[in-house]
This record gives sequence, structure tokens and C-alpha cells, in this order.
Amino acid sequence: MDGQRRSSRLLPGLSSLRWMVCRSATRFTSRAIWLSRSRTPSGSIPTQAAPIVAPFAGTVVTAVDGVPERNPVHLARDLAVALKNAVRFNPNASSAALHAVLGNHIILRKGNEEIYAFLAHARQGSIQVTVGQPVLIGQQLAQVGHSGNSTAPHLHFQLMDGADILTAQGLPCCFEAYESWREGAWVRVRNGMPGKRAFVRYAA
Repeated sequence: MDGQRRSSRLLPGLSSLRWMVCRSATRFTSRAIWLSRSRTPSGSIPTQAAPIVAPFAGTVVTAVDGVPERNPVHLARDLAVALKNAVRFNPNASSAALHAVLGNHIILRKGNEEIYAFLAHARQGSIQVTVGQPVLIGQQLAQVGHSGNSTAPHLHFQLMDGADILTAQGLPCCFEAYESWREGAWVRVRNGMPGKRAFVRYAA
């Protein structure tokens, strides 16, 4: 899967990574423009239903499913919904209101450390784990979807220092290996962190 790393904020104070599939770095912009002008069935977008896997071995502390997805995808409409939810977001609201922003999501804890992985916007009905379940690195947890504050099927991923999404602070995330699009070619990177607005993909 090829992807783009983008700095974003799901909730105040938490920066994160948003991953979208694109066939090449040069085609992402035209793809985004096309999505903004069309009503595209979410199932026809490459990211939809791609597997979401555990970034490390750990324990599931939160697993929420059942939040519906918007279909078809329309970038302008979905962006308007996301902005409305962000402006009107109330941290003291009900869990249902919070889930409307997060979508279907999972939070993992890494061993006994205060390191948590948050993975959001999963496909409705695709969550394969339950609270308290131990998972292995690379184990499939769910599928990429278009639930919650989403402008297209994608994975929202972040590391944080606590299990409470409203109070946790983001942690830097280093990847063991990936490839980065630089000056017209894919360059292999080991033990690095992608820069802002970098195009990256899994290392071959």
C-alpha cells in the first residue's frame, strides 16, 4: 500500500498521521480534485477495506464498532461535516457524540508501558478484537473505513501517553522501515520519522 503522511488534528492537542492510498506521489493531487467533484462509492476507493494491523504487541483497551459510514464519498460534503463536528465538538458530550467524531476505533496499550496506539475511522462491522484481548504485532484488527470525521476512507493513527483520547498527549512515532518519495524516486528509510507532508509507502 502506498500512502501519504499528513499532519492533522482529530481532537485539540493531538497531532496524528492520516494515511490514504495513492498509486503515485504525482497522482495524489489530481485524485483529490476528482473526489471533490464527484460522488464516489466508498468501495471504489483503494483504501476502503484495506487491513488495519497492530503496530506492536499489546492489549486492546478500547474497541468501538457500529458507527455508520457515509456513502458515497464526496470530498466537499464530507469536509463540511468534519469541520462542523470540529467546531461544535464538546468534550463533555455523550460517548455517542464522541464516537460521531472518532468513528469505529481501537486503542491498544503496549505491554505495561504508558504507550497507546489509537486507530480510527474503521469500516463498520470490521472490528475483529475485543477489550482485554492480547494482540500480536501485525495482527489484523479491522478494515479501513469512512466512519466519523472522515473525508474519504483512510486510517487515522497516532501514539499517545494515555488511554483517554480527550486528555492524552501525542507521542513521536518512529518506523522501522519505509520508503519516502524524494526528487522523483522512492528512497528507503530505516528507523526514521516521515517529515511533514511527506509521501511514504511500505518498504518493499
